[in-house]
Amino acid sequence: MTALVACETLVLVLLVVLVAGLLRSHAEILRRLGPPVEDLADGTRGLPAPQRRAGPLASELAGRTLDGDAIKIALGPASPPTLLAFLSSGCAVCESFWHDLRAGLPLEDVPESLRLIALTKDPTHESPSRLRDLAGEDTQVVMSSAAWTEYRVPAAP
Repeated sequence: MTALVACETLVLVLLVVLVAGLLRSHAEILRRLGPPVEDLADGTRGLPAPQRRAGPLASELAGRTLDGDAIKIALGPASPPTLLAFLSSGCAVCESFWHDLRAGLPLEDVPESLRLIALTKDPTHESPSRLRDLAGEDTQVVMSSAAWTEYRVPAAP
């Protein structure tokens, strides 16, 4: 009988340690996810607006084309609106983006004057021939690891 009580006590202690560990890891996950969902002005529930980084954005984008030529693209208020798509050739999720860009699918509610630029890392990280296959002929691709760093893009997509 004493052995049974000792065994049950040991199991109970192990369960308490396991639950405490799970609660701690759950709290860490919630802390990394950010603030909790909050009530919005329209009565719905949602996440608060994302925090924007301080400081001006780049006034120009410098990199290389898929042919290896240097390229600089003006960005800012005086230039046409530009959408930068940070993509990679090795990213499984990016495959659908590349397919849509290659197919030339129209973007709803987007002005015709919008420039769409696929931004990849430089040739030391990407294969220009693979990117050429993914992008097709009509997609403008700029290879620039510096832009990924400047815009603080941790990964693609």
